Amino acid sequence: MMDQHPMNLSERLSRLEAQVTRQRRLLALAALGLAGALVGGAAPTPKPVMASAFVLVDDGGKPRGQMAVAEDGSVTLLIQNAAGTGDAGFVVSPSGATALRLRSPKGTAALELSDDGRAELRANQAFAKTAFSVGLDPARGPKVALTDKMGKAVFQAP
Repeated sequence: MMDQHPMNLSERLSRLEAQVTRQRRLLALAALGLAGALVGGAAPTPKPVMASAFVLVDDGGKPRGQMAVAEDGSVTLLIQNAAGTGDAGFVVSPSGATALRLRSPKGTAALELSDDGRAELRANQAFAKTAFSVGLDPARGPKVALTDKMGKAVFQAP
């Protein structure tokens, strides 16, 4: 059947232009999707970075940390302060034994733990010899020590 209201040439042209515009948009979207699939599918598979040591450096190139495998097979992680002093360290030996050391930058406090039963917590005043230490030695048992400002032991057990 014929439309009862025949379109004039201008209306027909407008309708045709709108249809062509929609088709062009769909074609462009399809082309973009295909290109994305081709580029995405062609991306290489990332390969792991492998090394026997990694060194973390600050903006000036100064080492601030490292992770390495030592000659004996131990894996170590060392974190250094800006002066280059190792403030934190973690070690795993080839046998699986572990050790952890944390130390304040000025050496006023330290914590050392190892899986063989050794543990020690030390603290002292900055640049002074007054200190206390409490720890555990697997061979001798618990220990406690206090020193005066000259570094002389004022209490020690056992």
